[in-house]
Amino acid sequence: MVNFCMAFHNHQPVGNFDHVIEHIYQLAYRPFLEALSHHPGIRISMHYSGVLLLWLCKHHPEFIEQLKELIQRGQVEILAGGLYEPILPSLTERDKLDQMRRMINLLEDQFGVHPKGLWLAERVWEPHLTKVIAQVGLRYVLLDDSHLRETGLEDEEMQGYYLCEDEGLTIAVFPGSQQLRYTMPFRPPEETFDYIRWVASLRDEALAQVGDDGEKFGGWPYTHHSVYEEGWLERFFSLLEDHSSWCRTLPYGEYIEQQPPIGNIYLPTASYTEMMEWVLPTKTRINYEEARNRLQHDQAYRFLKGGFWRNFFVKYPESNRMHKKMLYVSQKIRDYEDKTRTRKALAKAKDHLHQSQCNCAYWHGVFGGLYLPHLRNAIYTQLIAAEAEIDRLRHPQGRWLELETQDLLRNGSHTIMVNTDQFNLYFSPETGASLFELDYKPKSINFQDTFTRRWEAYHEKIKELASQPPQDNGGVKTIHHISQTKEEGLERLLDYDPCPRHSLLEHFLSPTTDPAGSGNFHLPITGGRRLPRQNLCLSSQETKG
Repeated sequence: MVNFCMAFHNHQPVGNFDHVIEHIYQLAYRPFLEALSHHPGIRISMHYSGVLLLWLCKHHPEFIEQLKELIQRGQVEILAGGLYEPILPSLTERDKLDQMRRMINLLEDQFGVHPKGLWLAERVWEPHLTKVIAQVGLRYVLLDDSHLRETGLEDEEMQGYYLCEDEGLTIAVFPGSQQLRYTMPFRPPEETFDYIRWVASLRDEALAQVGDDGEKFGGWPYTHHSVYEEGWLERFFSLLEDHSSWCRTLPYGEYIEQQPPIGNIYLPTASYTEMMEWVLPTKTRINYEEARNRLQHDQAYRFLKGGFWRNFFVKYPESNRMHKKMLYVSQKIRDYEDKTRTRKALAKAKDHLHQSQCNCAYWHGVFGGLYLPHLRNAIYTQLIAAEAEIDRLRHPQGRWLELETQDLLRNGSHTIMVNTDQFNLYFSPETGASLFELDYKPKSINFQDTFTRRWEAYHEKIKELASQPPQDNGGVKTIHHISQTKEEGLERLLDYDPCPRHSLLEHFLSPTTDPAGSGNFHLPITGGRRLPRQNLCLSSQETKG
């Protein structure tokens, strides 16, 4: 007998448009649950982020009732996470615990069950998470096999789970199969069964396992047609039922009750393979892709590793500004809470803070994320609202002004912060006293939420596609392998900013400067951007003396 555990993660970011979520609901969330309900012998684990779950409670209570029924009859195990789907390592320890505890409480209130396992947002793992996950009473976390492969394990050694320890506390880690992430639902269901048969050949009670996005079952490009109209999911579920005599589906939480761990393990920092590629600086990422393509059929391929998730804060200063603002507001709340020992009055501020920690706008890969202005705006809206709430408690007199200087961005330079009951103004002396944040608190808006245009690795693919005739290799591709442009002539619109898009920057231009920006570029700048030799942005470093 071989065991087969599947976990499907469903999420929508804070600030996404209702019509977008509704569209994905109709394409993926609703039809998947309906298909599952018609196959009661198929038992799986499911994760709905708190953002999406609260939206579903408001807009589709009938869906919540259907999900509750599947949970009660043991067909679905519900997974926890951070309530607003944060990257847990990017938070303070107190915020990590609060996010997970709030999600656990929401699941208990809605479904009457206490979750056993955690879906880790973007599978961003750091070793200290063992302790904090165990502290909230969860027993296991879902990762990728690539996390464990970095410790030297072979594929045949990952058909079960391992125990991870930190400060004497342990949790189980399950390594989901990257191979299954690329076959389900993009290849015929029989290819998934080829993998399951290979797992069955290893030992009795071995575990084939996969954890991946639920949106790929109808919400990713072209998948609704293949998964539902052409019947991929129905064929897949029927095959599982037909082979139930030797292949048993069950939730992860049940497997951990029935089978012992393979052993102990200590994991390095990691995420899924694609994420560790996206975080690399652009030039390095291009070199990495070339090395990966050369080595993909070589034994050395398994030792090829990309970057570290936190370096999105280095690659994109816009992400760093949001993140450090979040830590600043979190500290304000924590200081007031520790001083006054009051919690109830802070509930609203904390909820805004926790919403601002939703991960999607802090990074960029194949998905829009950081580049989408409405997602960044949502983060700032929640941050400014949280700060306004705590400031009302700190300054009950109503009108006030504070002047503060600190290394807000944690980059070794000072920020001058002018804060009032109406506005926040953040100035950077290191870039000519430019203004990089201007918050209007009554409307919770940051007027300086700008984004610098910069060179990205996929821009080279856009240029390459423009020089080639259209190709169609057939079949449905995973979103990571789709290469196309949304409009003709996109390669001609690629342009990069020589300076950050702050206010109060002064520029010195020569009479020969081309307003269209078509002059020759000579001086290299961080991130692959190039600056016209005749154009200079004024900074304090250039004007000293």
